[in-house]
Amino acid sequence: MKKIFLSAILAGAVIAFGGTVFLSVENTVVGSLFFTIGLFVVCTRGLHLFTGKVCYVFDNDMAYAKTLPVIWLGNLAGTSLIALAEKCTRLVSLSARAQGICELKLSEPLFIFGNGPVQGFATTLIIGIITSFFSAVFITRLLIEWIVAKWGNISFSRKWSENFLTNTHFDFIRVRKVAYTVSVALLALSCISFVARGLNLGAEFTGGRAYVIRFDKPVSAEEVRQNLGQVFAQHADADASAISFEVKQYGNENQMRIVTQYRYDDTSDEATAEVEQIIYDAMKSLYSYDISFEQFRNTQTDVNGILTADKIGPSIAKDMTWNAIYSVLFSLIAIGLYITFRFKRWQWASGATIALAVNALFIIGLFSMLYGFVPFNLEVNQAFIAAILTIIGYAINDTVVVFDRIREYLGMYPKRNLKENVNNAINSTLSRTINTSGTTLVTLLAIFFFGGETIRGFIFALTVGVIVGTVATIFIATPIAYDLMSKRAKFDKEA
Repeated sequence: MKKIFLSAILAGAVIAFGGTVFLSVENTVVGSLFFTIGLFVVCTRGLHLFTGKVCYVFDNDMAYAKTLPVIWLGNLAGTSLIALAEKCTRLVSLSARAQGICELKLSEPLFIFGNGPVQGFATTLIIGIITSFFSAVFITRLLIEWIVAKWGNISFSRKWSENFLTNTHFDFIRVRKVAYTVSVALLALSCISFVARGLNLGAEFTGGRAYVIRFDKPVSAEEVRQNLGQVFAQHADADASAISFEVKQYGNENQMRIVTQYRYDDTSDEATAEVEQIIYDAMKSLYSYDISFEQFRNTQTDVNGILTADKIGPSIAKDMTWNAIYSVLFSLIAIGLYITFRFKRWQWASGATIALAVNALFIIGLFSMLYGFVPFNLEVNQAFIAAILTIIGYAINDTVVVFDRIREYLGMYPKRNLKENVNNAINSTLSRTINTSGTTLVTLLAIFFFGGETIRGFIFALTVGVIVGTVATIFIATPIAYDLMSKRAKFDKEA
């Protein structure tokens, strides 16, 4: 182990040094060459690099798996030594370039096109996916092998559940036309609602005003939200969309950030004064002393009140709108390309992409149909876009599992007709699909009922997306792929 650890330190140092040279040299070709030399040294000298070892964990025994943490720690120590040396040299420009590359490597649709809280959500989601993958393929294996070694047996089911959806023989392909009809009808209803009612757009997409307000004592976001709702409701022209606002804690417990789109299309000083008067009327009862309107507006006369006031102009709102559209389109195109290269069948990519698009469009239409009728906020904001992209990523997971099983069946039973193989594949993965979606829904419903008002719309979108995504995988994505494959086979036969 000592030799492995020392070899890992050296490998980390070599790679880090190569990276340093790469970032320091203006000529990218020369820089890449030096980085390649670092990898060449690792390979030729037989040094231990974690990224080159972890992929073989399934082909070796437990002893091999135990060396991986040692290698990882050694690589970390080696790169840390080089980083310390770089810090001593004060290579500020090098740090900036390294940061830029890290940002590029983290480029997911949400991360690229999102702003503010969406980027935070995307970053957390990326880290969660990476750590979840590591836990699933490494830690879970260690735990299972330890349990088997200690008790000699492990069970993944109970008597009452071991045969759940294991012997189903439902003909999903036969009812595909019914599924197509229902999907078209729902999309038509969504389009009608979108044209007739539109969407309850948040300030990010329409423009508005943002305020950071300081209180003389800790307050809760719920108190602020409740008071604002009561005061806004007193205005005759304040319909569901006009009084849309968002309240979040900003820093300390005595500071809140309020974003409202009330009179967002009026940038005059009179409109600004009116909005600030409304916020003052709602907030003055939360102070422990009698704060005047002028004190509330001007922190030069009082340390409390409005700290910052910003206008979200139409140009910024337009950029955010297009960024949201680009992020969804980019996700659909990227997933379509992935399915095409993964399974080498454009028909499967077409089915998956259409199903994902139907899922996203239906949720957008549902938000259009239900806002103002349900007792929680269905505002289309950055969080909603994050929900749509998360749903797309989740739904494709089920689709890939089903498609992979179809590919296995086509290889195992080449003499069976395509319809039989597709139906058998869907039925064989049905239990896994329902269990995965069911456990996810339990978590989402718990958050929906107990998570608070601010994220209820976000969780509602995710909940509907999980349900619709699961159904779309079975009744839309796979049947469309089947129809396209059948037509291609018929065309080839006739030719």
